[in-house]
Amino acid sequence: MSVDDALLTLERDNVEHRALLSLGGDWLQLQRVAPSQWKSAHQG
Repeated sequence: MSVDDALLTLERDNVEHRALLSLGGDWLQLQRVAPSQWKSAHQG
């Protein structure tokens, strides 16, 4: 299993958004900075 398969979630009172690291989503911006390191920013 690769780091690229990580599940990302945005949670407050419940899970509001979810995405796989390899696919991203419309609610976040992802940038790979090293083979096993990512930088993310919430969109909107």
